[in-house]
Amino acid sequence: MTKSKMLLFIFIFIIIVGIFRNIFGANKVSKKSDETPPTIEFMNEKYYSEWREPDRDELYSISIILTKNHTSKCANFYVINTRSNEYVVACTSDEKEFNYYGVWVSSKESGKLSDDIITVYKTPNNHIK
Repeated sequence: MTKSKMLLFIFIFIIIVGIFRNIFGANKVSKKSDETPPTIEFMNEKYYSEWREPDRDELYSISIILTKNHTSKCANFYVINTRSNEYVVACTSDEKEFNYYGVWVSSKESGKLSDDIITVYKTPNNHIK
């Protein structure tokens, strides 16, 4: 057998093995079962950081913005910082039910987030939905 025929044989063998592995799933590994689920998905981006209480400056600026925009039932809140000066805020008055708001500190705006904008996988009180 010449060298070129041997290389062709090895090449065809590798291709056949690759096809069988793809068809029969010999190398399929589901990472989804091993992955830690995100805390939230906001505007099609996943965020894995945990809910936290705002620091003093965040508490001040976010409270003013939420009050200015007539957000009710927000006795306590938790935050996830999504971008610079942008937060997802979980508001609660009873630590059981939460309403979620987007807060943009730079523009001093906030708005309630609908279910098509945010998916909450883990609430601030650590309950996985």
